[in-house]
Amino acid sequence: MSYQTLNARANQLARLIQAQYQDETGDVLSPDILIPLCLDRSLEMIIAILAVLKAGGAYVSIDPDLPLKRKEHIMKDTKARLVLTHSDLENALPTSIMKMICVDEVEDYAQLQTSNLDTVMTSRNLSYVIYTSRSTGVPTDVLIEHCSVNNALEFLRAIYHSENDLLSAYYSNYTFDVSFS
Repeated sequence: MSYQTLNARANQLARLIQAQYQDETGDVLSPDILIPLCLDRSLEMIIAILAVLKAGGAYVSIDPDLPLKRKEHIMKDTKARLVLTHSDLENALPTSIMKMICVDEVEDYAQLQTSNLDTVMTSRNLSYVIYTSRSTGVPTDVLIEHCSVNNALEFLRAIYHSENDLLSAYYSNYTFDVSFS
């Protein structure tokens, strides 16, 4: 997939996210609104991450292999109204909590505009949220702002001397925050 196609697909999905959020809440999606992603590592996962950011929200990564109770806790804790997933993972999620958007069902958003969105955010808005286990076993949220992502990327760029070394830092699961390592 070219970068141009990736950008176009992310823009289309971002428009669907904005429309579905407004349908669900009656409000416009604004910065720091959390949108859970329960996705396996895939091209759709990358498109979904970009789409949530382009739509103006912050993504919450949920590992599809987590127990149902843990996924349920995270979704309730985020007070999210939408979740992005794959169609084959729908049955592994709590059904009554929120609206599901299946990112692999491209026909749901393929007709939407492909141009970039005019989203306004600052470096202090949330980029993403991860949940970690505490000693109590209750998942706790860690809020990551855009400025923190930028700082982590600049740090990685400074300590790794080749592109191959830098790329190896991104092989972890998207539900794991590389800045904790």
